[in-house]
Amino acid sequence: MMQDSQELNELLGFINSISIIDHHCHNMIDEPKCFQIPIANSLCESDIAYNDLYFLKQVKSTLIYKRSIKDIYELYKADINNNNNNNNNNNNDDDDSITSATDDKIENFRKQIGLDFLMEKNFNQSKIESLILDNSLKFTLNGVDFNMKPNNWHRSFAKVYKILRLEIILQDSINWIYNVGQFSFDNQKLDCNDKNINLSFEKWIDYISDQVDPSVSFPNGRNKEDDTQIVGFKSIAAYRTGLNIIRPTIKEVYQEWQNVLIDYCEKNKKSDQFNFRMESKILINFYIYLTLDIQCKSGKKPLPLQIHTGYGDNDLDLQNSNPLLLKPLLNTFPTVPIVMLHCSYPFMREAGYLCWLFPNAYVDIGLAIPFLSVSGMKQAFSALLETSPVEKVIYSSDAHHIPELFYLSSKWARNIVFSTLSKSIKNSELTLHEAKEFAKNIFRDNVLRIYNLEE
Repeated sequence: MMQDSQELNELLGFINSISIIDHHCHNMIDEPKCFQIPIANSLCESDIAYNDLYFLKQVKSTLIYKRSIKDIYELYKADINNNNNNNNNNNNDDDDSITSATDDKIENFRKQIGLDFLMEKNFNQSKIESLILDNSLKFTLNGVDFNMKPNNWHRSFAKVYKILRLEIILQDSINWIYNVGQFSFDNQKLDCNDKNINLSFEKWIDYISDQVDPSVSFPNGRNKEDDTQIVGFKSIAAYRTGLNIIRPTIKEVYQEWQNVLIDYCEKNKKSDQFNFRMESKILINFYIYLTLDIQCKSGKKPLPLQIHTGYGDNDLDLQNSNPLLLKPLLNTFPTVPIVMLHCSYPFMREAGYLCWLFPNAYVDIGLAIPFLSVSGMKQAFSALLETSPVEKVIYSSDAHHIPELFYLSSKWARNIVFSTLSKSIKNSELTLHEAKEFAKNIFRDNVLRIYNLEE
């Protein structure tokens, strides 16, 4: 029994010492607007809470919120008390209980101390070594876009890599071809400065191909704008059109491209400030296949594709986000790593099953950790490992907008991985050495291998 306890303590210490590579996260909101958003909003995937105080009160009754606000208070408690002392504030807690861990107390401290301090504090406590950022996620409140911190700012706290979101490139490409081709739609006829619209279609194909061709757009592997290394792609097809991603014919693509341009022309007539959103299933499916075709033909190791699966925001149709729908894509591109995001919750077993069957299928544990109850996190992670090889399971935080999500994800991912692996040791499934190897794979080695990163 003493030996078992020593082994588990050694495993816990090892897991807590691992420097994390976070393979999927987002940029922080810039100051001062980052402090206008209550923490409770960032602990819920719904965007309704931002303008609905009653719904915000409901969010605060979740186990996720109750646990997380205590964790955040514990993280900042010494700094809060020190800050209060410096301000001659004698309202410190009389004991170590977290009964006074309220939103107001934490929010006031966050505003006073500033974003750089918060980021450094959360990263140091989380032992984060590297980030793979998707900087396409924006934040809009009441029609006002909040400024996001650039990739370069995040480099002050960790090494930064970047992925490209395909739907954003598609959206930009329609705006590009509209302006280049000087398109118009009058008298039920689509027209442009190319005498043959087919020429504009070919230009558009070339344009979107170049954006995902490493030899053209990032020959040295780096983004031209900020010199960030590009290591993969991402699709949110689950949000826009669902994961039933079937390759369309070029005839279907050509017709749909014209339909999208007609819609674009009509909306642009009404206002040149309209917010265009790519929601064409045909074009999105086409671009996913085109991107992966280009990766396979590059002569180099294909860049991975991250793809949203499972639960998410208000505009998600959950039944169309089941990872089992990805089987045709996994079959068609066996050499391209396809990473299912968010533990595919509540389809964890489906995701683990795909990882068991397909060599190019991977799954991360972000969002499900820490955005479930403790019991839920344990069940979700354990469900993955029922069938999935551990070399297919990847750590991510899916942190967005506020630094505290990096900390909460790291804290609870380590906790849940330890809890699950320690049970496997007790069940004689794993030795201590094997459990350590599994943990290191999840938190860093799998990401290094899949994304071909240097340690």
